[in-house]
Amino acid sequence: LLYAQEIVVNTDLWGLTRHHIGLQDVKLTTIRAFVKRPTNDSTFNFQYILDAFATPDPEIIKPADSLAEPWTYSVGTLELTDSHLVFQDNYDQQDADLVVGMLKVKMESLDLSNSVVRFDQVLLTNTQANIRMTSNRRPANSTGPESATNLYDIGFNEVILENISGRYVEETLGQVIDLDLGRALFRSDDINLKKQRLWLDKVEVINTFCS
Repeated sequence: LLYAQEIVVNTDLWGLTRHHIGLQDVKLTTIRAFVKRPTNDSTFNFQYILDAFATPDPEIIKPADSLAEPWTYSVGTLELTDSHLVFQDNYDQQDADLVVGMLKVKMESLDLSNSVVRFDQVLLTNTQANIRMTSNRRPANSTGPESATNLYDIGFNEVILENISGRYVEETLGQVIDLDLGRALFRSDDINLKKQRLWLDKVEVINTFCS
């Protein structure tokens, strides 16, 4: 299910005494994750982990102390290198294979109590992605969980993509999209996905092919 060669977390332990969880740096190296779901079962192979942290019987849950100091969170830099994610959903017949050379994210602000997530810079390099969709087993009028962009106020200042390749295949409709991206830069004046606002200061695309 999951393998990690190295996980490094630089945190402020004294912050815990002030009800603050501060992660200055988080580095994940050589991560291997395999998410699967069989054809005849809607349960993923990580369900047992969710079950272990499931909420106990509501009748035995003690009421929260309304006077207790709330927890706050902050994150500095997140870095993921040399990692591979395989997603095989035989139940919904959707597969994805993602190989990440390096993903580095510098956070600007994180306020979970107000559902605010702002990224200063996102850098993604040397990455290959392949997505294949065979069919959709869900009824056409069914609705899934509300998307994260509707729940959170998400924004970016700068996104840099370098040496990205990918293929998207929709077998039912016969659609195939290939992407070979050399470099792309998106610098924003204001990006707010929740408000569906996208104002860009600079867009730069070099050595890129899409068909």
